[in-house]
Amino acid sequence: MKLPKPFSGLCLAIGLFAGASHSQAALLGLTPGEPTVDFGGAGIISFEAATGLVTLSGQPATLFQTEPFLYGEILGTGADDEKLITVQFHVDATGNFVSGVDGPDLIVKGAIDVDFDGIADYDGILLEAEVSQFGYENGAAGGNDGFDLRFNSVGGVLAPLYGSNELALNVISETSSEFLSPFAGDFSANFVGQAKGLLGATVPVNPPGPVACLLDVDAT
Repeated sequence: MKLPKPFSGLCLAIGLFAGASHSQAALLGLTPGEPTVDFGGAGIISFEAATGLVTLSGQPATLFQTEPFLYGEILGTGADDEKLITVQFHVDATGNFVSGVDGPDLIVKGAIDVDFDGIADYDGILLEAEVSQFGYENGAAGGNDGFDLRFNSVGGVLAPLYGSNELALNVISETSSEFLSPFAGDFSANFVGQAKGLLGATVPVNPPGPVACLLDVDAT
């Protein structure tokens, strides 16, 4: 039986709400899967309140996959002996993801020798991608802060290893006496803190579509 217009409108409203995609004042709950790229605690995460720009920078350490086995230390590229991981994107005053930046939001650069013959099997821009979601969690007093991100439009020489998957990045910002203005759960003020993280595969977000609306309706 065709639903009366009030019920159809209710279903449409539910569908629009469920299909909405925005960042939230909580972690997204993503778990990076293999193959993974990690970076250590010498990384930095910072925020400029005037521009809403979040910047994450560090040096990637290793590439790892269990099956088929793949492992290699990430070294500087052959071109300029540089290795880096950078992420940049914009949020609003409440921490909601607004937009990326010109060019790739995520860049992982370096060289990897996975067959240990002294010749890099992957060299240059290892991965690049665009931010699609951002989550964060302010740690308890004296505790670690957490951030996670989802990326799509994956490119770079390692992109074939990820197939049709998107990327997920988990970041931990540990308390450190080196940084006197770490994240305090507030995006109305500048902050800078230590960062280490893990980047890996995650399943794509299902595109918004019709949402089933199950209602028990007694028609008279």
